[in-house]
Amino acid sequence: MKLKKIKGMELITIGLSLIAITISVRSCSISRKALEISQQEYLDKFKNVWTGVYDKDNETIKIIPTNKNVILQKATAYYPDIISDDNWPIRPPENLLHISSPKFQIREIIADSILPETGKFKVLDTSRIPIIIESNYTLNGDNLYDTSVYMIEFMGLIKDDGSKPHVDISGIVFSHQIKENTDLKKYINNLWNNEIVKE
Repeated sequence: MKLKKIKGMELITIGLSLIAITISVRSCSISRKALEISQQEYLDKFKNVWTGVYDKDNETIKIIPTNKNVILQKATAYYPDIISDDNWPIRPPENLLHISSPKFQIREIIADSILPETGKFKVLDTSRIPIIIESNYTLNGDNLYDTSVYMIEFMGLIKDDGSKPHVDISGIVFSHQIKENTDLKKYINNLWNNEIVKE
């Protein structure tokens, strides 16, 4: 069997074909990455998480969207039952979460779990209580629904004078989203009971 010799022109043609295939593969890869970036940019338009600013005088947390185009329709906050077994409405346009009763319960939990020591102050630095915020809002003309876990961050001070612990709330921070059709009260209680977020 004779092997056919490859002529110079055929060799050039094969070389050009290989270059064309390489360029085509790279072009497809770049196009795929561009599509992924485009899809992510589109999805980012619909993203929103809530932040919270604490008002010490009124004992409320003002719920604020991170996306300036979000308009809150209604929202509800869920605490672990040890804090509150009620559902707490967050109503527009003020978007306020009242926290006086939950704050009282937080103080009671600290008082029950951390005993004062004579001549010493005890400080709880950046402790957290989980809550779920269930929200309906509009964004760019679309009605959206979200359930996510947030953390109420606070500092606690335990004195040795017999007074209740002092609690200084700093606000809320986002933790993670929850799937739809989740039993929210069960989820937040399990989160607490598993001691995922307690100090």
